[in-house]
Amino acid sequence: MSADGDVKFLDIKEVDQEALQADYEAGTLSLRELSAKHGMDPKKGHVQIKRLADRQGWTQDLGAKIQAKAEAKLRRTVLPKEQQAAPRIADAVVIEANAEAIMLVRSRHRRDIARGLGLSLKLLDELERHTDNVELLEQLGTLMFNPDEKGKDKLNEIYHAVISLPERVKSSKALSETLKNYIALEREAYNIVVEDPDKEKAKGGVNVTIKQYGGAT
Repeated sequence: MSADGDVKFLDIKEVDQEALQADYEAGTLSLRELSAKHGMDPKKGHVQIKRLADRQGWTQDLGAKIQAKAEAKLRRTVLPKEQQAAPRIADAVVIEANAEAIMLVRSRHRRDIARGLGLSLKLLDELERHTDNVELLEQLGTLMFNPDEKGKDKLNEIYHAVISLPERVKSSKALSETLKNYIALEREAYNIVVEDPDKEKAKGGVNVTIKQYGGAT
């Protein structure tokens, strides 16, 4: 406050830039709240912060703000009004509700991933049988050959293209990529974390540790 009693606001240049950037990127305060926290003019401080952030390329993580909003909404949803003012009871109910929701999501993900992985393995088995019996399939194509008046059989040409080596290689590559994705998803769903992947890749192996649900190794 100045000598004449007026409130002295800080200019954007006078504010601790590192602290302001940290608060901005945390994403938990609005621009006006940031302006007030750092003692800036409420009429223009938020505008100055936005301009500075854009100029400096600051990125804002809205995850914390979204999470806080979601928690507040969940609290209002699962708690009676008379309990919303009791923090310990409220926290316990919210934690239980969140844990239940997470458990249901994780269970569904595990089932879906297992189904997808199982289907991919069936397709791999089918491709293996196809490759093992390619001569029989070629013989079948010969038996089914039914040329038109020009000596062409488009359907038979398509059949031979489908059973050809390039198509089988393409299918194998696609299945390998699909299996790789499903295995990664399955590890994530069961909290199986690969440690030092670059180091293990150099060794030619993969070392994993199974984490407990709470996150402890």
